[in-house]
Amino acid sequence: TVAPEQEITGQYFRSRLDNQFDGGGDFDDRTIPVAEAWQVASRNRLAPFWVSRLSAGAGIDDSQTQTAFGNSPFKTTQRQYAWQNEITLPAGMLTAGAERREEHLATDAGFATTERNTNSLFGIYQLRVEAHALQANLRRDDSSQYGGQTTGAVAWGWRFAPEWRLAASYGTAFKAP
Repeated sequence: TVAPEQEITGQYFRSRLDNQFDGGGDFDDRTIPVAEAWQVASRNRLAPFWVSRLSAGAGIDDSQTQTAFGNSPFKTTQRQYAWQNEITLPAGMLTAGAERREEHLATDAGFATTERNTNSLFGIYQLRVEAHALQANLRRDDSSQYGGQTTGAVAWGWRFAPEWRLAASYGTAFKAP
């Protein structure tokens, strides 16, 4: 915390495994994956009704398979950048933001595509009135490999007793392979 409601955070993770298994009479196969991830973020209250969060990070999977037939390197790197804003409105809460994901693959396996970027915009509106709750989501993803996709959802809930709630929702989704 650098000031009231002004925070900066950082995270780092690294894991390395040296996995050996019997590959035959003369050679023990090995798989040596190294997973690494980091993120830095800033969460700031910019006004009494507005909280903003900026983040940047990366995840790296660097694997090496060693067999009697040769080595197979495989390395993926994914970088993510995000800006999310939570705005308290007179009637409800609006969350809106933008994201960018950059994916890169380095391997000798001969994949046709080894890089793709996705730029996204999203918005979420939430409203609670007495026993009723309403949420509406909208998201636009533009992938350099798969083109643009727009998805969304709407949900309604009614708490008609302290232990019971009736809910209904409808949504669409898309996930790049």
